[in-house]
Amino acid sequence: MINKRGLSPSEFEEIDQDLLNALMVYDQYIEPSGTKMDMYFHAHLCHMITMNNPGMTKELSKKIRMSDYDFLGLLDDSKTTQERYEERIKPKDQQSEIEKIGNMIKAQIQNKRN
Repeated sequence: MINKRGLSPSEFEEIDQDLLNALMVYDQYIEPSGTKMDMYFHAHLCHMITMNNPGMTKELSKKIRMSDYDFLGLLDDSKTTQERYEERIKPKDQQSEIEKIGNMIKAQIQNKRN
């Protein structure tokens, strides 16, 4: 209801907290909508098209999973949003540390030359 109808900021301020919590539970668990449901639809459609391909071998059909078509990573509930964020940031942090080490080595070499 909150996503479909859209509440104005004044409606959010005026709504009873218990009612807002109930609406949030309804939106997220009872009648979910939005990105995750769109991803379920997309992944299921792509999986069914692939599985119904006449050129599909039995070996390949055993390997293909619906999660292969989850390009946003939304269907896997094993990790929280925070864990996914930290996982995405980790390679960037490693790269910046490698660059720092490279800059330190470069500075030491330049100091030895002078």
